[in-house]
Amino acid sequence: MEEVNNVGARRLEFLGSSDPGLSFEDDYMDTEWGTRGLIRVMDRQGEVIALEFIEPEEMWGDPDAVEEYAETLGDGIPVTVIVPDSERLEAEALLREEAGRGIRVLSYSQSASAGWH
Repeated sequence: MEEVNNVGARRLEFLGSSDPGLSFEDDYMDTEWGTRGLIRVMDRQGEVIALEFIEPEEMWGDPDAVEEYAETLGDGIPVTVIVPDSERLEAEALLREEAGRGIRVLSYSQSASAGWH
């Protein structure tokens, strides 16, 4: 299983090279599920314009995480959730139903080649 930190590092490298007008910050937090990652996408003024959550196995289905995604979307901030490859389809179906149709789900392998929007 690929480490969330490695996925985050590759994601930051890709985002930085594909959108040089934006800036990106990452944070990592250890939980009982494993390490969670967060990437903030910021415009030239430093305002957060999107959030990307990099989740360990099955963390995306935790009710608290789903609520966090839904609240962020409700605040008008686009959300991308990056999950292990084998969980992408299941995560996409559940999160679109529970958190909102506007949520975007990428697999770990997709995250190194898909833009933030």
